[in-house]
Amino acid sequence: MRKLVFVLYLSLFGLAVPETFSQQVLPLDKAVAELLSANFEINISKKLAVVDSLNVTAGNAGMLPQIAAVVTNNNTVLNQKQSQANGNEIEIDGAKNLNINYGVALDWTVFDGFRMFSRKKELAEIRNQGTAEFKAAVLDRLAALYNAYFTVSVLQTQVATLDEVIRVSEERLRIVQARFQIGKAARLEVLNAEVDLNADRSQRLELQQVLSDTKVSLSGILGRRDFVDFAVENLPQQLLTLDKEALKAKMISENPTLQLGQINKRIAEQQLRQAKSSRYPTLSVNTGYNLIRNQTPFGFVTESTGRNFTYGFTARLNLFDGFNQNRLERVAKTQVEIARLAEEQVLVQLQTQFDQLFSRYLFAVERLSVERENETLAARNLEITDDKFKIGTVSAIEYRTAQNNFSQAKLRLSDAALDVELLVVAIEQLCGTLKV
Repeated sequence: MRKLVFVLYLSLFGLAVPETFSQQVLPLDKAVAELLSANFEINISKKLAVVDSLNVTAGNAGMLPQIAAVVTNNNTVLNQKQSQANGNEIEIDGAKNLNINYGVALDWTVFDGFRMFSRKKELAEIRNQGTAEFKAAVLDRLAALYNAYFTVSVLQTQVATLDEVIRVSEERLRIVQARFQIGKAARLEVLNAEVDLNADRSQRLELQQVLSDTKVSLSGILGRRDFVDFAVENLPQQLLTLDKEALKAKMISENPTLQLGQINKRIAEQQLRQAKSSRYPTLSVNTGYNLIRNQTPFGFVTESTGRNFTYGFTARLNLFDGFNQNRLERVAKTQVEIARLAEEQVLVQLQTQFDQLFSRYLFAVERLSVERENETLAARNLEITDDKFKIGTVSAIEYRTAQNNFSQAKLRLSDAALDVELLVVAIEQLCGTLKV
């Protein structure tokens, strides 16, 4: 994915944000690679897609014969008494009767009203369904990663901004204390400077807590079991202009939710064909080869063996099933209509969502431009006020106002840049174009 704008002024007086040497920096490309390899949702979805792919076989569709080897061994122990025609009587206790049958049988449905061909197509669409669901899972997790990563990046910058604000407040307190020592400032000015410094420190602590929470969330998205503190890259980039019509066309062709709707409709169509196939006759052929051996202590033949080769076919045509065939076809047709309506509904919802996001994006870009200009003005105002404060021509209150205006301008600027970035991520996720 392309990295978009972070139009951020990284320090109060044009200085770069100091690097956090105690923390390992996590580059964006490494974060993406870690996500794709370790995220639970992505890995589960990938395995499910593999299962769907493995099911697309001719055998699973019923197109191949079934061949089985069969062995039957029956043993009977008899206690029996026989009276023969010549008047003799035979009595045997514990006689064994043995029957062994083993062979190979083949059963093959060669025609089922084209059901097997439709089933094969349905399995292929189910595979496509799994692929689309996997793509949706990847896009969802990527979007979550980018949102968290960019938020951490901006929060880092904002914490650095407040560090500079605190440094300036400390310098202001030092100047006021020095003036108070020589009688050129009132005790109230010192108290105000102390209160303002503590307020700046408190604001930094609040922002640091938000930063910490966001890092933990990012770690969870990456699938890390244990949290180890880290930093991310600062991402200053040039703002890129988005082509609305090109992106909308991409959405129609690449959005996985819309693809799933199209796939569901095609699955419903194949299920309708399978329902109609019951109107056709079915034909199956069977053949087998058997070896038979019988042993018995009774009768004129005490042992026999044989070899049998069997073959034949079975044809079946449904003549009447209690009107179930008509019912099944009507249900299947209705399911096709439901799938078609659901597809249209998804398309309308996606187009509405796209238009809303793009409108918000345009306003965010405009706001970013305004905040950039305002930050420049606030910086110039603070520079002038700072010079005047040091020579004592402006009050501490005026100085604090200029300081607050500038710090808030910087914070709003970074927030505006983040809004643009997050909206771009949302648009690209919707269009199915969110890439590494």
